[in-house]
Amino acid sequence: MKGLLRGRYVNGIFCILKRTNFTGAMKPRFLFILLLTSALLPAQSVLDSLNQHLHKVNSDSDYVKTLIAISDEYRANDSLLRAKENAEHALSVAAGAHYTSGKINANEKLGRLLMDLGDYSKALEYEYAALGIADSVHNLKGVSAAYNSMGIIYWYQSDLKKASEYYQKALQIQKQLKDTIGISGSLNNLGIVYKNMGDTAKALDYYRQALTLASKVKNKKGMANTFNNLGALFQVKGDPDKALSYYQRSLYIREELNDKIGIATSLSNLGALYEEMKDPDKALEYEMEALAISQEIGDLEGIKEACFELSEIYGIKNDGMKALDYYKQYITARDSLDNEEGKHNMEKLELKFQYESEKIALKKDQDKQKAIDDEKANQQQIVIIAISIGLGMVILFLIFILNRFRIIRSQKKIIELQKLEVEDKNKHITDSIYYAKRIQDSHLPTEKFIEKTIRRMKDRL
Repeated sequence: MKGLLRGRYVNGIFCILKRTNFTGAMKPRFLFILLLTSALLPAQSVLDSLNQHLHKVNSDSDYVKTLIAISDEYRANDSLLRAKENAEHALSVAAGAHYTSGKINANEKLGRLLMDLGDYSKALEYEYAALGIADSVHNLKGVSAAYNSMGIIYWYQSDLKKASEYYQKALQIQKQLKDTIGISGSLNNLGIVYKNMGDTAKALDYYRQALTLASKVKNKKGMANTFNNLGALFQVKGDPDKALSYYQRSLYIREELNDKIGIATSLSNLGALYEEMKDPDKALEYEMEALAISQEIGDLEGIKEACFELSEIYGIKNDGMKALDYYKQYITARDSLDNEEGKHNMEKLELKFQYESEKIALKKDQDKQKAIDDEKANQQQIVIIAISIGLGMVILFLIFILNRFRIIRSQKKIIELQKLEVEDKNKHITDSIYYAKRIQDSHLPTEKFIEKTIRRMKDRL
């Protein structure tokens, strides 16, 4: 049997419950964690405050955020249809305002709400929409939340392999983001998958890791979920005393938090355990209480599970009419949840998503290659510009040198001409001097003549 996959906001955690398949009387219900935000306040007080604030906001983004907060609060109080109305309004406003984060959040909320209402095909459609938008803008929290929700949807459809794949994807991103609460939830979810695969040792390891993290951050909702799942695990392992202890610890915390869905889950699990322990009267008491709560909050999964258990209990008590009546109610609830058309639509959605994912991946590769090509082109352009500048500088330098050479050569010619002129003038002056000297020499007596004249004069004396 499958278990309840529902939940509410408490201390920053959104819990979704899920049943699993068992044979005989052992059909415990398991809890899956989804990260959300809210506070533990009186319900009507919170709703009144949020509705008052809604009429005061000045931006589309704040309006969308407030609508989502109202939807969250309605869901926290198990008013799923009212929660769905506000989430749809939020999506409409976010789409009109092109508010990307709002579209991601609203789609994800609607996916979870439709999961609660048993419309898994439509829930998956909204989760794919949230994932596509979140992935396109690299919103890792949005991607992680969508993966986690999709894992739960596939768990509902008993596709453990796909459920595990999506939980692992969510876990990897949560580790990257260092999201302790999200990591604890994904570990819990993986523990459930491995328990159903028959690997109780690995399931126990995941549960212990999840419980350690939940305790570390004082996440009571997460602790209650893990206690519940540990109870189911020890029930499978044939240790009813440990199972009973963990179920009771889980129920105590859920009652403290006034978590109606969690309370119904724990009561149903205790009923199944007492049925196994051959105490049909006590089992009946717990299952009737669980059914009443599930009917009160409109939890179809919870109704289905409780009716199945009650059918078996009345069978043990040899009350065939009541056993048949509850079995019919179980079939009605089951068929409402597990219809072939819904499964077919889910397969079509997954194929469509895979196609869209491949297109997105191809576009990313193309964009990446284009970026690389553009970078290469830019680098080449830079190189060309640098070379052009270098060549320009060389040319300018050569022109400068050539011009200097011309100037120097021109100056040299001028100097040479001036030198020739000076030499010519010097030669002319020298020639004039030589000519004057010759004239002078021709008119003046020679030294020999003077000496000879002086000697004659001496001789006369």
